[in-house]
Amino acid sequence: MINFTSIPRRRAPALAALTATLLVSATAAANAATPSVDVTVRDARIELTGADELNRGPLRLRLSGAALDGARTVAVVALEHGVTRADVRHALEHGAGAARAAAPVARASEHALSGLERLGRLVAGGRVSADETHVTTIVAAAGEYAVVDVTAEEGGVSAFTVGAKHNGARVPRSDATIGLRDKGFYLPSMLPADGVLRISNQGDLVHQATAYRLDRTVGYREAVRAARRGRDLGAYGTATVLTGAISPASVSRVDVSLRRGRYLVVSEYTPFALGAVSDVDRGLVAATRVR
Repeated sequence: MINFTSIPRRRAPALAALTATLLVSATAAANAATPSVDVTVRDARIELTGADELNRGPLRLRLSGAALDGARTVAVVALEHGVTRADVRHALEHGAGAARAAAPVARASEHALSGLERLGRLVAGGRVSADETHVTTIVAAAGEYAVVDVTAEEGGVSAFTVGAKHNGARVPRSDATIGLRDKGFYLPSMLPADGVLRISNQGDLVHQATAYRLDRTVGYREAVRAARRGRDLGAYGTATVLTGAISPASVSRVDVSLRRGRYLVVSEYTPFALGAVSDVDRGLVAATRVR
């Protein structure tokens, strides 16, 4: 703290003004608006808006696909140092070929995500379509990031860079927290209909979370049995992808708007590897309500 009593009178006003300026600057930096990047997913490409001159700190990502005919799964990857967009494309193509050779029915997102995980950390992701938009806030570290449509081999790939200077923004306040663990969820018994969910991967493996709003005629036990038997849960309720696959220690703060009702939350991720255990079989199935 500056002791103005020990400073000559002719210098005190100048130092007081400087101190006030520094305090105002610090307050302004702490309250800086969160930078936002619009991610527009098209059939064979991904367009980014607002991705110039980004710096580390909270970063809001708005994933949309208004022009799409169907739904797409998008992953955001913090790339390891030296990994390029060409490396990402090669991993996607190689993974697709391996999947077709080993198991033709494998979902594209699973083998693509397995390839991407070797190139960096999965920090966010979601499903987009003409009717679905995924909005999330991450705390971005300095480095290179890839945004990848993992739905199909010909899906789009884009990239952006985050600088080393802090952007001064704060993370949004969360209304509830969901923990993704290797043997189950940490899931509140009630979730807000509208707000921000803090979704944290607290395990050692990749996980995701999809919430199914169950039809009135469907009981929890019936839905859980169906999930464990590998049935399509779309026949039991309406799905909302809370987060795509994220790596251990990743945290995504997702904007949600959910209808009131009973929900079954499931991680539908299965690593694409021989003998891999699905997240459902690991116990990542849980019930909750939206008030």
